[in-house]
Amino acid sequence: KPLIYLLGNYREIPKIAANRLVRWAIILSAYDYEIEYLPGKVNGPADALSRLPIPEPNKSNEEQDGEEFGKHMFQLRLEDLQLSRKLLRQELLCDTDLAKVIGFVQNGWPANKSTIPSNLSTYYEKREEISYEDRIL
Repeated sequence: KPLIYLLGNYREIPKIAANRLVRWAIILSAYDYEIEYLPGKVNGPADALSRLPIPEPNKSNEEQDGEEFGKHMFQLRLEDLQLSRKLLRQELLCDTDLAKVIGFVQNGWPANKSTIPSNLSTYYEKREEISYEDRIL
C-alpha cells in the first residue's frame, strides 16, 4: 500500500521525499499506469521480490545505493520467479502490442512516431532502451 500513498493519482510526491523516490517517479511518469494494492497471498512474484534480500551497500552515496539496487535486481534469475523462458516467450507473442514492439525492434522503428498506433507511443519513446534477446523482450 505504500506505493498507492506515494505515487497514486490523488497525491503528489511529498517535497521531503528522497532523491531516489523522485528519480523513480520521473521514470514512471513516462508510462500510463494504475497502482492497485494486492495482498501478497494473491500476488506471489511481487511478494517474493519484496522479500528478496538485498546486500547492504558499502558506500553512503545515495546515487551509488540506487545503482547497486538496480544491479542486484537485474541479476535476479528467471528461475527464481517460477517462470520458464518458454512460457515467457509464449506470453510475449500472445500480447498483440508486445508482438508489434518485437517486430519493430527486429525490423526497425518507423522514422515518424505518427505512423505507429497510439497505444505503442510509450514504447516508441523508449525504443533505444528496449532490446530483444533470446526471443525475450
